[in-house]
Amino acid sequence: MSIDRLHEEVYIINNFLLPEELKDIYKMIDEASENDWFNENNKIKYHLSDFWFGKSLMPDFDKTNIFETINQKIYSLFDSYFDNSNKLHLKRYLNGDFINYHSDRSDYSIGNSGQNIAYGVCLYYNDDYLGGELHYPDLDIISKPIANSLYIHSGKTIHGSLPVIGNIPRYFSTSFIYETSSIPAILNKELFK
Repeated sequence: MSIDRLHEEVYIINNFLLPEELKDIYKMIDEASENDWFNENNKIKYHLSDFWFGKSLMPDFDKTNIFETINQKIYSLFDSYFDNSNKLHLKRYLNGDFINYHSDRSDYSIGNSGQNIAYGVCLYYNDDYLGGELHYPDLDIISKPIANSLYIHSGKTIHGSLPVIGNIPRYFSTSFIYETSSIPAILNKELFK
């Protein structure tokens, strides 16, 4: 695992998963039928149809603990955070799918609960697709994630993705690191020097 800094608000962790962990993810993808992938617009209380285009796959948490392993690895990147216990799952973009520009802190923070999103996290499993680059317009950064890379950006950072082009899907997972006024989210000082 190595860490590259694209900007003071954006980091890339390369080779984030072990080969056997990545193999478990690919096995889950290979075993999923098209009916297993769902549109999150139909599952959540708010409507994302003009914002997020793609489908999700919720694993059977009784049969696999790979996402718990990944969550623990993500949390180990921080010295402090508020544990919101959001469930990590797979996401897939097909031809033309993308996410519009947004900041995680303003678009996903939890009302007046006192919790805010300090960091957005995105783990990329493959890189053999065309298009699908991450774009941080205010930072003038366009970056095509490589397989097995994890991006961490400030919850305030505006970002989006360009559409996937062609018939090779882009597979990834997203998560958020929360904080409160009494429990701030702080990157691990030993890793992020």
